[in-house]
Amino acid sequence: MRDSDKTGWVMLKQPNCTYCEKALDMLMDAGAQVRMLDISTNKALKDFVRFQGLDTVPQIYHQGYHVGGSDILADYLQNLAFFEALDGIEDQGEFPFA
Repeated sequence: MRDSDKTGWVMLKQPNCTYCEKALDMLMDAGAQVRMLDISTNKALKDFVRFQGLDTVPQIYHQGYHVGGSDILADYLQNLAFFEALDGIEDQGEFPFA
């Protein structure tokens, strides 16, 4: 993961949440710096989650973008890795998938 992608991570979580633990493991494996916020102890955060139309945790945000839950996080991290790999490919002036 690029250094610029390692920061700006926020996870809304609750205690004893296996999906929260799974998401945190994925983020730690990717080298992300994560700010963990417990919605069970913060009414404003719990209201925020409900206002967004969400009813499960974790809810993960990266640099202000709502990623989603732990299942979507795996795809998001794969996409970050893909674009990181593209950084090393020399531009040949054509779109290689045309």
